[in-house]
Amino acid sequence: MNMSGLSFNALPPIDLPFRFFISAPLFIIACALFILFSGEALWLSRWQANMLALTHGFTLGFLTMVMMGALLQFLPVIGGIGLAKPRLMASTSHILYSAGVIVLMLSFIFAESWLTVSALILLSLGLGIYLCAIIWLLVKKISQSDSINSFRLALTSLVVVLLLGVLLLVSRAGITMPFTA
Repeated sequence: MNMSGLSFNALPPIDLPFRFFISAPLFIIACALFILFSGEALWLSRWQANMLALTHGFTLGFLTMVMMGALLQFLPVIGGIGLAKPRLMASTSHILYSAGVIVLMLSFIFAESWLTVSALILLSLGLGIYLCAIIWLLVKKISQSDSINSFRLALTSLVVVLLLGVLLLVSRAGITMPFTA
């Protein structure tokens, strides 16, 4: 294994990525309990509100949460530059993002527009703070290594997908945008 380009000096405190890693299984447990108490009607259609809540609980609550924690550790190692104010950024984004995922799941289940708007705000703020910090780190890193360029491309794709998700959530909340018909 070639470890010549790695830097372990810029790692954030271990409790910062671990809060994401600990939250992820909690969302899986919540999804499992949701499946347990939803009954067989959950599996009738993928467009049912309960199935949408379960899907978003798994993808946003588990998968994205694990990836957010992993990126907090991985990018400073391969980039050699630490995040600015990592404790403030990780704590704020984790709280807002976790609350946003919970509220989004509830908005699918109860179909209340105020829950959808709350989820939109919380998820946008939580992911926005996190992504701004990561993007700032990738902009500061002048290196053009394959790993850094791959992360830049992946983050660009993630931002595009998140913008599409925000537009869908805005539409679901009943907010009209001038460029959507």
